[in-house]
Amino acid sequence: MLKYCDQTVSTLFEDWLNRNAKAAKSIISFIEEKIRERNLYELNDNVERQTSFRKIRLPGKLADCAK
Repeated sequence: MLKYCDQTVSTLFEDWLNRNAKAAKSIISFIEEKIRERNLYELNDNVERQTSFRKIRLPGKLADCAK
């Protein structure tokens, strides 16, 4: 049942997008913008994690020598 509903809605939506090119372009551009924003956020988040995890922590005896 779910597969049938999915196919039906997919077909109808595809037909609607083909008939409404202007709306389809605006939907696609909106989705592309959100994907770019998410990728930038994930990239920034990943950089912040790397810097906090990659700090070198020396044992107490060697920490005095690093100064």
